[in-house]
Amino acid sequence: MNLENFCRQNGLPAAYAESARQYFLPFADWLEGRVAGHGDCTYVLGLNGAQGTGKSTLAMLISEYLAAEHGRNVVILSIDDIYLTRDERQSLGERIHPLLSTRGVPGTHDIDLGVSVIERLKSLQSGESISIPRFDKSRDDRFPQSEWSTVRGPVDLLIFEGWCVASRGVSDAELGEPINALESAADSDGRWRNYVNHKLRTDYAKLFERLDGLLFLKTPGFDAMLRWRLEQEH
Repeated sequence: MNLENFCRQNGLPAAYAESARQYFLPFADWLEGRVAGHGDCTYVLGLNGAQGTGKSTLAMLISEYLAAEHGRNVVILSIDDIYLTRDERQSLGERIHPLLSTRGVPGTHDIDLGVSVIERLKSLQSGESISIPRFDKSRDDRFPQSEWSTVRGPVDLLIFEGWCVASRGVSDAELGEPINALESAADSDGRWRNYVNHKLRTDYAKLFERLDGLLFLKTPGFDAMLRWRLEQEH
Protein backbone atom coordinates (compact mmCIF):
# COMPACT_ATOMS: atom_id res chain seq x y z
CA MET A 1 0.00 0.00 0.00
CA ASN A 2 1.31 3.42 -0.95
CA LEU A 3 0.78 5.67 2.07
CA GLU A 4 1.82 8.82 0.23
CA ASN A 5 -0.90 8.26 -2.36
CA PHE A 6 -3.41 7.62 0.43
CA CYS A 7 -2.49 10.94 2.05
CA ARG A 8 -2.77 12.85 -1.23
CA GLN A 9 -6.12 11.30 -2.11
CA ASN A 10 -7.58 12.16 1.28
CA GLY A 11 -6.02 15.60 1.72
CA LEU A 12 -3.87 14.50 4.65
CA PRO A 13 -0.55 16.03 5.75
CA ALA A 14 2.61 14.11 4.91
CA ALA A 15 3.16 13.50 8.63
CA TYR A 16 0.13 11.19 8.63
CA ALA A 17 2.10 8.62 6.64
CA GLU A 18 4.73 8.41 9.37
CA SER A 19 2.07 8.00 12.05
CA ALA A 20 0.52 5.27 9.94
CA ARG A 21 3.81 3.39 9.66
CA GLN A 22 4.54 3.71 13.35
CA TYR A 23 1.12 3.05 14.83
CA PHE A 24 -1.76 2.33 12.46
CA LEU A 25 -0.30 -0.32 10.16
CA PRO A 26 1.11 -2.38 13.06
CA PHE A 27 -2.39 -2.28 14.54
CA ALA A 28 -3.84 -3.35 11.18
CA ASP A 29 -1.41 -6.29 11.10
CA TRP A 30 -2.49 -7.25 14.61
CA LEU A 31 -6.10 -6.97 13.51
CA GLU A 32 -5.42 -9.22 10.51
CA GLY A 33 -4.38 -11.92 12.97
CA ARG A 34 -7.68 -11.54 14.79
CA VAL A 35 -9.63 -11.71 11.54
CA ALA A 36 -7.72 -14.80 10.44
CA GLY A 37 -8.32 -16.45 13.80
CA HIS A 38 -12.05 -15.80 13.49
CA GLY A 39 -12.40 -18.39 10.76
CA ASP A 40 -15.30 -17.90 8.37
CA CYS A 41 -17.08 -15.54 10.77
CA THR A 42 -17.07 -11.78 10.21
CA TYR A 43 -14.94 -9.96 12.78
CA VAL A 44 -16.66 -6.80 14.06
CA LEU A 45 -14.34 -4.04 15.27
CA GLY A 46 -15.77 -1.09 17.17
CA LEU A 47 -13.90 2.19 16.61
CA ASN A 48 -14.61 4.89 19.20
CA GLY A 49 -13.25 8.41 19.33
CA ALA A 50 -14.41 11.98 19.80
CA GLN A 51 -15.25 14.25 16.88
CA GLY A 52 -12.23 15.09 14.76
CA THR A 53 -10.01 12.28 16.05
CA GLY A 54 -9.78 10.67 12.62
CA LYS A 55 -12.06 7.66 13.02
CA SER A 56 -13.29 7.71 9.42
CA THR A 57 -9.79 8.23 8.02
CA LEU A 58 -8.35 5.42 10.12
CA ALA A 59 -11.19 3.10 9.12
CA MET A 60 -10.46 3.82 5.44
CA LEU A 61 -6.74 3.23 5.97
CA ILE A 62 -7.33 -0.13 7.65
CA SER A 63 -9.82 -1.11 4.97
CA GLU A 64 -7.52 -0.27 2.05
CA TYR A 65 -4.46 -1.79 3.73
CA LEU A 66 -6.10 -5.12 4.57
CA ALA A 67 -7.64 -5.30 1.09
CA ALA A 68 -4.32 -4.58 -0.64
CA GLU A 69 -2.02 -6.64 1.58
CA HIS A 70 -4.28 -9.50 2.68
CA GLY A 71 -7.16 -9.58 0.18
CA ARG A 72 -9.74 -8.87 2.86
CA ASN A 73 -13.26 -7.66 2.18
CA VAL A 74 -13.76 -4.86 4.70
CA VAL A 75 -16.98 -2.91 5.23
CA ILE A 76 -17.19 0.36 7.15
CA LEU A 77 -20.43 1.32 8.87
CA SER A 78 -20.73 4.55 10.85
CA ILE A 79 -23.18 4.85 13.71
CA ASP A 80 -24.10 8.15 12.01
CA ASP A 81 -25.59 6.11 9.15
CA ILE A 82 -28.28 4.68 11.39
CA TYR A 83 -29.59 7.97 12.73
CA LEU A 84 -33.34 8.17 12.96
CA THR A 85 -34.86 10.16 10.11
CA ARG A 86 -35.54 13.85 10.63
CA ASP A 87 -39.28 13.20 11.00
CA GLU A 88 -38.66 10.44 13.54
CA ARG A 89 -36.41 12.69 15.60
CA GLN A 90 -38.91 15.52 15.42
CA SER A 91 -41.57 13.16 16.77
CA LEU A 92 -39.21 12.01 19.51
CA GLY A 93 -38.54 15.62 20.45
CA GLU A 94 -42.24 16.31 20.74
CA ARG A 95 -42.98 13.18 22.78
CA ILE A 96 -39.93 12.95 25.08
CA HIS A 97 -37.75 16.07 25.07
CA PRO A 98 -37.03 18.85 22.52
CA LEU A 99 -33.28 18.14 22.58
CA LEU A 100 -33.89 14.71 21.05
CA SER A 101 -34.87 16.32 17.76
CA THR A 102 -31.15 17.11 17.34
CA ARG A 103 -29.14 14.10 16.17
CA GLY A 104 -26.04 12.97 18.01
CA VAL A 105 -26.74 11.52 21.42
CA PRO A 106 -27.76 7.93 22.18
CA GLY A 107 -31.48 7.73 21.64
CA THR A 108 -31.36 9.40 18.22
CA HIS A 109 -30.33 6.23 16.33
CA ASP A 110 -32.39 3.43 14.82
CA ILE A 111 -31.01 0.54 16.88
CA ASP A 112 -33.17 -2.11 15.23
CA LEU A 113 -31.81 -1.02 11.85
CA GLY A 114 -28.24 -1.18 13.15
CA VAL A 115 -28.65 -4.66 14.61
CA SER A 116 -30.30 -6.01 11.47
CA VAL A 117 -27.62 -4.55 9.18
CA ILE A 118 -24.75 -5.97 11.26
CA GLU A 119 -26.36 -9.40 11.50
CA ARG A 120 -27.05 -9.46 7.77
CA LEU A 121 -23.48 -8.42 6.94
CA LYS A 122 -22.16 -11.23 9.14
CA SER A 123 -24.30 -13.79 7.32
CA LEU A 124 -23.56 -12.71 3.72
CA GLN A 125 -22.35 -15.55 1.53
CA SER A 126 -20.40 -15.41 -1.72
CA GLY A 127 -22.60 -13.95 -4.46
CA GLU A 128 -25.00 -12.33 -1.99
CA SER A 129 -25.30 -8.58 -1.48
CA ILE A 130 -27.20 -6.06 0.61
CA SER A 131 -27.64 -2.31 0.72
CA ILE A 132 -26.46 -0.54 3.87
CA PRO A 133 -27.85 2.81 5.04
CA ARG A 134 -26.10 6.13 4.58
CA PHE A 135 -26.93 9.44 6.25
CA ASP A 136 -26.83 12.82 4.49
CA LYS A 137 -25.67 15.38 7.05
CA SER A 138 -26.16 18.21 4.57
CA ARG A 139 -29.92 17.49 4.66
CA ASP A 140 -29.92 16.18 8.24
CA ASP A 141 -31.75 13.10 7.00
CA ARG A 142 -31.13 9.56 5.82
CA PHE A 143 -30.46 9.02 2.12
CA PRO A 144 -33.35 7.28 0.32
CA GLN A 145 -32.80 3.53 0.15
CA SER A 146 -32.16 3.75 -3.60
CA GLU A 147 -28.94 5.63 -2.77
CA TRP A 148 -27.62 3.28 -0.08
CA SER A 149 -24.27 1.55 -0.59
CA THR A 150 -24.18 -2.01 -1.93
CA VAL A 151 -22.01 -4.55 -0.13
CA ARG A 152 -21.16 -8.00 -1.47
CA GLY A 153 -20.27 -10.98 0.67
CA PRO A 154 -18.63 -12.61 2.33
CA VAL A 155 -17.42 -9.85 4.68
CA ASP A 156 -14.15 -10.54 6.52
CA LEU A 157 -14.13 -7.44 8.70
CA LEU A 158 -16.81 -4.92 9.66
CA ILE A 159 -15.57 -1.66 11.18
CA PHE A 160 -18.36 -0.01 13.15
CA GLU A 161 -17.24 3.51 14.01
CA GLY A 162 -18.74 6.36 15.98
CA TRP A 163 -18.13 8.64 18.93
CA CYS A 164 -20.38 6.68 21.31
CA VAL A 165 -19.69 3.14 20.03
CA ALA A 166 -19.43 0.76 23.03
CA SER A 167 -20.27 3.53 25.52
CA ARG A 168 -22.09 2.44 28.67
CA GLY A 169 -24.69 4.02 30.89
CA VAL A 170 -23.79 5.50 34.26
CA SER A 171 -25.49 5.31 37.64
CA ASP A 172 -28.60 7.40 38.22
CA ALA A 173 -26.76 9.28 40.96
CA GLU A 174 -24.24 10.62 38.43
CA LEU A 175 -27.04 12.33 36.52
CA GLY A 176 -28.50 14.21 39.47
CA GLU A 177 -26.81 17.54 38.83
CA PRO A 178 -26.38 19.29 35.46
CA ILE A 179 -22.74 19.23 34.33
CA ASN A 180 -22.83 22.15 31.86
CA ALA A 181 -24.81 25.17 30.73
CA LEU A 182 -26.84 23.17 28.22
CA GLU A 183 -28.11 20.77 30.86
CA SER A 184 -28.77 23.58 33.31
CA ALA A 185 -30.76 25.63 30.83
CA ALA A 186 -32.47 23.01 28.63
CA ASP A 187 -32.61 19.91 30.86
CA SER A 188 -32.98 21.20 34.39
CA ASP A 189 -35.20 18.27 35.40
CA GLY A 190 -32.82 15.67 33.91
CA ARG A 191 -35.42 14.20 31.57
CA TRP A 192 -33.17 14.31 28.49
CA ARG A 193 -30.01 12.94 30.09
CA ASN A 194 -31.92 10.19 31.89
CA TYR A 195 -33.52 9.12 28.61
CA VAL A 196 -30.10 9.00 26.92
CA ASN A 197 -28.66 7.00 29.81
CA HIS A 198 -31.55 4.54 29.77
CA LYS A 199 -31.04 3.95 26.06
CA LEU A 200 -27.34 3.25 26.61
CA ARG A 201 -28.17 0.68 29.28
CA THR A 202 -30.78 -1.11 27.18
CA ASP A 203 -31.05 -0.80 23.39
CA TYR A 204 -27.48 0.32 22.74
CA ALA A 205 -26.07 -2.44 24.92
CA LYS A 206 -27.77 -4.96 22.60
CA LEU A 207 -26.15 -3.27 19.61
CA PHE A 208 -22.67 -3.05 21.11
CA GLU A 209 -22.63 -6.67 22.28
CA ARG A 210 -22.11 -7.56 18.62
CA LEU A 211 -18.55 -6.18 18.76
CA ASP A 212 -15.64 -8.61 18.83
CA GLY A 213 -13.05 -5.92 19.59
CA LEU A 214 -12.75 -2.21 20.30
CA LEU A 215 -10.21 0.47 19.41
CA PHE A 216 -10.47 3.73 21.35
CA LEU A 217 -8.81 6.91 20.05
CA LYS A 218 -7.94 9.04 23.05
CA THR A 219 -7.70 12.82 22.74
CA PRO A 220 -5.38 15.01 24.84
CA GLY A 221 -8.28 17.29 25.79
CA PHE A 222 -11.34 19.21 24.68
CA ASP A 223 -9.23 22.02 23.18
CA ALA A 224 -7.72 19.56 20.72
CA MET A 225 -11.17 18.20 19.88
CA LEU A 226 -12.43 21.69 19.01
CA ARG A 227 -9.35 22.46 16.90
CA TRP A 228 -9.52 19.15 15.03
CA ARG A 229 -13.24 19.50 14.41
CA LEU A 230 -12.77 22.98 12.94
CA GLU A 231 -9.98 21.66 10.70
CA GLN A 232 -12.26 18.82 9.62
CA GLU A 233 -15.10 21.18 8.71
CA HIS A 234 -12.78 23.56 6.84
